[in-house]
Amino acid sequence: MKFLGHLIENPQSVQNFMMVKKFLEIGHLILSWRFAHGKASRISLMREDKTVDVMFNPPDSCKGIVTSGEFLKVWFASHGIVRRSPELGSISASCIQQICSMKGSCLHEHETEAQWAAAMIELFRGNLPNWMPAQEHESTGLSHAFKHFIENRSVHIWMMIESYFPPFLSCLAQWTCSMIENAKKSEEYQQGLDFSTDAWIYVMTNFATTDALANIVSPNSLQVWKAWVWSKLSPPDGERIDRDDEMMKLTSWKKTTRSFSTHSWLPSVTWPDFPSATQ
Repeated sequence: MKFLGHLIENPQSVQNFMMVKKFLEIGHLILSWRFAHGKASRISLMREDKTVDVMFNPPDSCKGIVTSGEFLKVWFASHGIVRRSPELGSISASCIQQICSMKGSCLHEHETEAQWAAAMIELFRGNLPNWMPAQEHESTGLSHAFKHFIENRSVHIWMMIESYFPPFLSCLAQWTCSMIENAKKSEEYQQGLDFSTDAWIYVMTNFATTDALANIVSPNSLQVWKAWVWSKLSPPDGERIDRDDEMMKLTSWKKTTRSFSTHSWLPSVTWPDFPSATQ
């Protein structure tokens, strides 16, 4: 971790950049491991459904490492450097996704999980401004990270860090609005919006049950709702662009281009010089 931190602080060298790439690839592999807790038979492992998302569930022996601030910070810091690279940005976002999914014996104690969650929210708050505008190749991974983080924490944990809940919802709202804005551009943005929406469904279902929590959830959920409505209304009330209108514009442009192309093939005529009337 210390060596990777050194590479991240000095990314100018091409060699350092390649080292970061290797660390991310290895890191993503480790974060996606299916750790065997206790004894597992070979047959049960073979029958395990590999299509199901693998949550990061390290053994208790890793607790000191995976819950440390240095361990968490290095993944967010590395993403800030490589996020504009389609290949590395995608891998890095997937690493953060796995970190956010962490659960199990390392977070068995409520106090430990609450401290870990608070540290993660601080990292989200500190790095979100640098993640805007969202890159296409990172949208799915980071949206999935938000979804995992909110769904894998119990209401009890959120109540223990109540002061961190509004800032986290603000980050989630900003990110979701970015997904709404870009959803029409590609399938990856749309997938990111789906995961972000899943997170909001969980919030609305589990945290808007009391007046106190509803007052926290409402401002941010309203921000997301307004952005979604704005994307569905046509101008001047919104920014939706009808496909029919776009097709009409495209057809008109094609006709104009075809007409120009037709005339451009006409032979050029050179007119002779005629004598003036005074001559």
